[in-house]
Amino acid sequence: MDYVRTAASLHHVGYLNAIKRDLEDKEIAAAALGAFDGTVQAFGLKISDFDMHTNGAAFIVAQLTSLERIDEIDPEWIAEVTEEAMTSKALEAIRVEAGRFAYTMEGAM
Repeated sequence: MDYVRTAASLHHVGYLNAIKRDLEDKEIAAAALGAFDGTVQAFGLKISDFDMHTNGAAFIVAQLTSLERIDEIDPEWIAEVTEEAMTSKALEAIRVEAGRFAYTMEGAM
């Protein structure tokens, strides 16, 4: 699964660079979920909803940390950002777009 996270991380950062605008943490988190999902799909993996949720939340933390958006992990804040990134209708477009970007980029590799 490390190879999926590595690829998804590259696609996530590529997506963030491609859109060329500053994003809020919740938008970065939604894009991270989309990139992770698109990468999983591109690899043709079958992951349970529980594992997808767990890995998605961990991926959000890893990405926000590597992008230096958080210094220390506050579980309540992470839970709030993750829930909003996963369920918000307002963030749906960024999740979908980042997922398509990741899927397309992985297919091109």
